[in-house]
Amino acid sequence: MRSEATAAAEHKDSIMTFDDVITLFANPIMTSFYPKTPYKDVHQVGKEFWEKEARELRAYYEENFGEDLPREVMAELEALEGRLKKM
Repeated sequence: MRSEATAAAEHKDSIMTFDDVITLFANPIMTSFYPKTPYKDVHQVGKEFWEKEARELRAYYEENFGEDLPREVMAELEALEGRLKKM
């Protein structure tokens, strides 16, 4: 079953605006205060955030798990770090 948010995005050529999201949860009168910003721009997270996140994850894993950390988890972190280097 599709959510109302999904239906709204499909209705507007797959571009969901911040107004669409607010409308689902707020009184329509309140939505007039929000700009028509594409939803993808509202939740955009920069490369710097993810680089810091990856460094902190690596430090946390090393400090708390060391050699006991599952290889699969470390592989995911290394894949993330690899994708970040390509950005």
